[in-house]
Amino acid sequence: MVDLARIKQIPYIKEIIKGDITKLSTITQLQNSLRRNGSEEKEMVVLADCSPNLTGAWITDRAKQIWLAEVALGISNFFLAEKFLTKVFQGEFFQELLKKIKISYKNVKSHKPKTSRKGSAEIYIVATERKNKEVQRYNKQFLLLDE
Repeated sequence: MVDLARIKQIPYIKEIIKGDITKLSTITQLQNSLRRNGSEEKEMVVLADCSPNLTGAWITDRAKQIWLAEVALGISNFFLAEKFLTKVFQGEFFQELLKKIKISYKNVKSHKPKTSRKGSAEIYIVATERKNKEVQRYNKQFLLLDE
């Protein structure tokens, strides 16, 4: 598990990495953690509940949110995760993101929880059944990094 902030231990989570998913150093730490904990070859799920530091400028905030979802998708492709779940804001780049996810996953659905505030643009995308499993694991070309 990776989080920008230091957080308390969570039951059943073997290791929590304080890091930034947009940095190669964090991805390397995650890869090493999976190896250390014997989880490298197990079925993986990438769950991304990323949120940018909101500026109040809707267009900017939405674009940053979509970019973070694309970073998370890159990580799911890097590790060949079987399942991918991400939170995004609906809007201008939403359909383009869905198309990118459908390249890697057979089943892609969007879901707006009943508990979401009315008028909220927040929506979750759930993707299952990885396509193209013969792709090389740990291929850095999948990663969208900020370094």
